Amino acid sequence: GIQVLPALGVALSVSKVDPSQRPRVMWMAVSAYFAVAAVSVLQTFQGRAPLDLGLLSGMLLAGALLLAGVALMRLITGSRPPAGTAQ
Repeated sequence: GIQVLPALGVALSVSKVDPSQRPRVMWMAVSAYFAVAAVSVLQTFQGRAPLDLGLLSGMLLAGALLLAGVALMRLITGSRPPAGTAQ
């Protein structure tokens, strides 16, 4: 659950990520976390099972996974993605 965010802060403090880029990485991770929570709430209000994704839920989850992947890539490599890719 929410324990992921303090762990991300610790990981950022020991990573090679440029200090000026750390807030951006943190915001990407927080946005991805919020999107996953929104998918869960949406599924609940629609009366769907956890893995029974509708179109909107699926698109939101795909966006969250993409954001989380970019944030994780920056956290691991400490750099920006190659030119021409999503930032």
